[in-house]
Amino acid sequence: PGLASTAPISISIMGSSGRVQMGTGVQLYTIERARDEFLETQIRQELAMLGQQTAMESAVNSMKTLFLELNAIPGEGFITYIDRMFADFTALAAAPSSGAARQTVVDDAKTMAGLLNGASRLIRDLKAQFNTRVEGNIAKISGLLAQVATANKTIIQATAGGGTANITMDSLDSALSELSRLIKIDTVKMTDGSVMVLTGNSRVLVQGDRVAQLAT
Repeated sequence: PGLASTAPISISIMGSSGRVQMGTGVQLYTIERARDEFLETQIRQELAMLGQQTAMESAVNSMKTLFLELNAIPGEGFITYIDRMFADFTALAAAPSSGAARQTVVDDAKTMAGLLNGASRLIRDLKAQFNTRVEGNIAKISGLLAQVATANKTIIQATAGGGTANITMDSLDSALSELSRLIKIDTVKMTDGSVMVLTGNSRVLVQGDRVAQLAT
């Protein structure tokens, strides 16, 4: 995605010799950009799904640090100790005078408290990492939207002058593909050659050379 092939379009040059017209060659008329818009749209949709799956995988991996039982080689985490605490209290209820049962409850409760304290610290760290990632993604998205708007301006000017902007269109496609990795977007090709970019809920992000401001 982001790079289209081009094809030269030529016209015949006709000369004349008396009453007979003779071809004298061809002249390059223009260079057309060969691109499958449907395929480009499908690729961007797949990139959006890939981005969502990557984010989901990151979230699951974060959860595995809290719930060690979710790892490929299960460890002892919250689930294990919650079950163990229930078993401890059941055993203590069955033998309330047992010193060993009481000590087991105390020991496992201390371990559980340690897990909770560690989880609290981990959640704070994950929150800070998430905020940093969101701010970084918003900066990337804003930069890509600005690229799209700049490309739109160049394309509109070229189209109005009867020309083409094939290289700029390639840059536009590349920016849209990168944008799809970060956020779900829809695109609408306008009659002036520009592309309007919308979010999945139809909020306009780019129209012509105008860019919507994103808030963190």
